Amino acid sequence: MPNANPTNLVSIEWLQHNIRNDNLILLDATLPPVGRKPEEFANTGHIPNSLRFDIDALSLHDSGLPHTLLPPSLFQEEARRLGINKESIIVVYDSIGIYSAPRAWWNFKVMGHEKVVVLDGGLPAWIASKREVAAECKTAQHAGNFIARLESTRVVTAKDVLKSINQATTRIIDVRSTGRFSGAEAEPRPGVKGGHIPSSVNIPFGNLIDGIYLQAENRLNDIFANAGCAKDQRLIFSCGSGVTACIGILAAQVGGYTHTALYDGSWAEWGTKEGLPIEKSA
Repeated sequence: MPNANPTNLVSIEWLQHNIRNDNLILLDATLPPVGRKPEEFANTGHIPNSLRFDIDALSLHDSGLPHTLLPPSLFQEEARRLGINKESIIVVYDSIGIYSAPRAWWNFKVMGHEKVVVLDGGLPAWIASKREVAAECKTAQHAGNFIARLESTRVVTAKDVLKSINQATTRIIDVRSTGRFSGAEAEPRPGVKGGHIPSSVNIPFGNLIDGIYLQAENRLNDIFANAGCAKDQRLIFSCGSGVTACIGILAAQVGGYTHTALYDGSWAEWGTKEGLPIEKSA
């Protein structure tokens, strides 16, 4: 059997070769982009034997922010409910290609589970390769023994970001569109100011994707290097609500940037919280 312990990103071919591994868990982590209706994705199908990883449902709902990371005890409970074990090899995908799957991938990484990868190209690549598609996700038959251990270096707060502004050892990366970053384009969520975190750089997540796939490793290296990122810096990623920033984290990891963290509150918090500095370049 080919390598059953990959790092971060796998191909359709890898999945096909490893799909009968008893430890393999497939998770459909599709989340509709802001402004698009869930009905658009209701009938796209699933890779056979997938379980549903609902990012909205598996978020902390009383935080006042979208997609806030669950505490380890609650995440562990939900992961076990999905039948996930300590030794599970988790493959996450979405029905867009590379969009929300990296957020699910990061959720497991931040909870200390290293055997988790994103399927490059997701469901569209699976369908394009003429493979079987299931109408529904399956339900876990047995509870798992997953253990969640929060790796606090992988996630930061607004206070941490504030301390990191203009620090030479840190680069803050905002993956929202150029228009939203500059403040020229209105935020899609009501009551959120325009602009960006001072000293942050803009790498729109769309630049990290080639069609439905993640850009090649050498291209990712060039993108981050051109944005002034160094391999020995800590890269803090932000977006609108903490989802697409994880595309940036995945891309950075694939490109060899190992010191990465997510600002989980992202612009949904920074753009509404009083007292936090905002810059505009519009």
